[in-house]
Amino acid sequence: MTSCKPPNESGEAGALTDTHYAHDPKYKAELEEAERTQLCCFCPGGSSEKGNQPLWEEDGYIAKESDYPYDNALLHIIIYNPHRHLENLDDLEPRDAAAILKLKQRIRREKGITGAGYAGRFGEGSGVTVKHLHEHFIVPRVDPETGRVPNDENGKAKAVWFPIG
Repeated sequence: MTSCKPPNESGEAGALTDTHYAHDPKYKAELEEAERTQLCCFCPGGSSEKGNQPLWEEDGYIAKESDYPYDNALLHIIIYNPHRHLENLDDLEPRDAAAILKLKQRIRREKGITGAGYAGRFGEGSGVTVKHLHEHFIVPRVDPETGRVPNDENGKAKAVWFPIG
């Protein structure tokens, strides 16, 4: 098993995070601190350990409620492996995909979720804020009468904004 990468000795800005899409000032400060200390948010000792605690674990992967959920999300779960700092999609192995799928199925089953979205990003220009492979499992807020995402004052759906690119 590959361990999380050690601190980047060059101190190069942006080696671990990209604050461009940070949607909360506190989150942006946390990302900037990760860069300053060169400690990945999702690796052991990183800031993610101080927030919400893991709800489930599967083959090294954990699932926890996001410390910074997206607007209009009823539930926002982050899935990642804190013991392996992977940044590239090609670094994933079949066992990684199996563990992630089992966690998604468990979340859906145990939370009684009937509809959700899940996505991840990787690489430059993708909109990723933490450069440690992770996935988002997001349940939008839904109007119980219509079963649909409610509209804002302009008649547009109040969807969860998940930036890519």
